[in-house]
Amino acid sequence: MKFILEYRFFLNISEKNYQFELNENEIYFVAFPFQNQYGVFIQNQKKMELKPHQSILLYKVPLQEFSLAGSNGHIFPCAEIKQILRKPKDIEIHFEDNSSRDNVYLQITDKERIKKYPVENIDGLNLFCIKSS
Repeated sequence: MKFILEYRFFLNISEKNYQFELNENEIYFVAFPFQNQYGVFIQNQKKMELKPHQSILLYKVPLQEFSLAGSNGHIFPCAEIKQILRKPKDIEIHFEDNSSRDNVYLQITDKERIKKYPVENIDGLNLFCIKSS
């Protein structure tokens, strides 16, 4: 299963705070520390603000039944994932060679949630988190 990865990068090179707009109907994942948290989902947020010389990289979470919702193993979330194999009884993830293996978040359907996986509902998404070991 292949995924298209879409990012939005914001960089404030000024000496003043910079405010930018996000689409309300989109969900983003931030892999690296943001608001003192590691691995944050952002949704229903119209505006965000960057302090002087601050930057942020947002991964746009695809809004489909089975999708790659985020990961913490690369500065570009999900870039370390080579392939995901969806099997009847499990999910197999293959990583790029020499990549970091950290938490991977998959969005799954309600049907799969009931049957197979321990799933957390984060910000309205059914997320299955594969934790690094």
